[in-house]
Amino acid sequence: MNGFLLGVNIVRWRVCVLLFRLIGVGVLMRLRVGVVLKLLIDASPLDLSLKDKELLCMKEFVDASRDEESFLKQKAKVTWLDKGDANTKYFHNILKCKNNKKTIDSVMRTTGEVLEGDAMVNEFVTYYETFLGGEHVRPDLPDSNIFSSRLDDNISLRMVEPVSKEEIKERRC
Repeated sequence: MNGFLLGVNIVRWRVCVLLFRLIGVGVLMRLRVGVVLKLLIDASPLDLSLKDKELLCMKEFVDASRDEESFLKQKAKVTWLDKGDANTKYFHNILKCKNNKKTIDSVMRTTGEVLEGDAMVNEFVTYYETFLGGEHVRPDLPDSNIFSSRLDDNISLRMVEPVSKEEIKERRC
């Protein structure tokens, strides 16, 4: 049992370290205060002062998160301006990451089977052949009694007959 608790504590510690690295000290402290306030509110839900404190804490957390995000964007922009435009390793790594995001490495069938490589390509071809090339069942058309006014048969036939170039020129001028 103690080994299990030790494992759980190690996992919690790793999560805390990861959060600390990702979002920084200020944001993490505000988040922690918000969690404590949430627990206090759960214990006494009728205390309005705790809810006001939670609201204030959440606003501070959002502001701190926004500041952190702005800082990271500025830092990335400075790095890009410094190293990105030149023909550097950083530039090529950025391109490689963007290209990797655009590729499809594997496809999972509805049966759960994972396909890669040529099998994946063949699956795409088969899917689109059946999707685009197959005969589709036409849905039931609405009842003709729904429409109150109908066109005369002669007028409806004129609407679908081909239009000549001369007729287009006549109508435009």
